[in-house]
Amino acid sequence: FTYDLNGNRTGRSLTVMRASAKDFAFFDDESDAKGEATAHLPTDEDILPDDLSGSIRIYPNPFSSTIVVDTEGYPNSFVVGVEVFSIDGRLMYRDDNHARGGSVDLSRLQEGIYVLRVTIGPERSVFRIVKTY
Repeated sequence: FTYDLNGNRTGRSLTVMRASAKDFAFFDDESDAKGEATAHLPTDEDILPDDLSGSIRIYPNPFSSTIVVDTEGYPNSFVVGVEVFSIDGRLMYRDDNHARGGSVDLSRLQEGIYVLRVTIGPERSVFRIVKTY
């Protein structure tokens, strides 16, 4: 989501990224008539688990110094990433290996509206958070 300086949502975008053929490819066991193996790109079912029914809770919001990013229902193998951006898009905080259910110390931030992006496995969620004194 994008927000104006008053905190009003002005737009949203979705970024979808797929693996390239060189990153993930399955090759046939047999070569074709020219002696070349055939690569098959995996489908989403090959890469993603069927049961992505997790939830992300952010609290308290508004907050004064710390927030809790609580993730439940995701496979333990998924790494949790947390990023906080100012309204004008500057990265203010980043943790690429956040502890599940752990708190995030944002006490150094000024009072205002921020964008919190949580990445867990292949999913990315965005929240608006408000810092108060």
